[in-house]
Amino acid sequence: MPKTRLSRSASALLFVTALSIPTLSLAIGQKGGGNRSEAPEMLMVEGGFLAIDTPKGWLRSQGPGLAFFLEKGSTRSEAQVWIYIDQYVAGSGAQAKSLRDFVRSDVDGFKERFKSGVAQEEAALDLPKVKSQAAVISFRSGEQHNAFEEVMYIQAPDRILTLVLSAKTEPAFAKTLPVFREFARSYGGMIVLAPEKQP
Repeated sequence: MPKTRLSRSASALLFVTALSIPTLSLAIGQKGGGNRSEAPEMLMVEGGFLAIDTPKGWLRSQGPGLAFFLEKGSTRSEAQVWIYIDQYVAGSGAQAKSLRDFVRSDVDGFKERFKSGVAQEEAALDLPKVKSQAAVISFRSGEQHNAFEEVMYIQAPDRILTLVLSAKTEPAFAKTLPVFREFARSYGGMIVLAPEKQP
């Protein structure tokens, strides 16, 4: 819903063998003092890897953002609710935005687009695996598509990640909210790969 989430990083060279993925998962999972059994999944995304668990009862699917999820048995055309991850890659100088500035810009863009919409700041969500917190904003657009959203804003290396729960109806939103927050709490960091050097 907020319009600023579609920025992309430069293309990265993604050459990682299957044997290396468990090593990456273990390294990130232990960053906060956890053990191997607590290490989150590693999702390959544009620009690197995300340590985060697929929502319980959901599957990764084709859709917008770095990663897009639907409930098992659902299709994108008929889904009442979906979850996705996107990013804003920080620029330099005047283009750079702090997390606070980015959230404010997102809220301002939403209010400009949805004149009768409501944006509300929620309590920050603890992210125990990275010993940090996510800023949380709920959005009510008043429109039929993505009428209800909750967005988590997470500071990552040189970028801001957004975890988004979007629903067409309030019951679907309320039912999925606990799953979404558990999903967000599983975040264990991001490995950003260096852009491929041009010859």
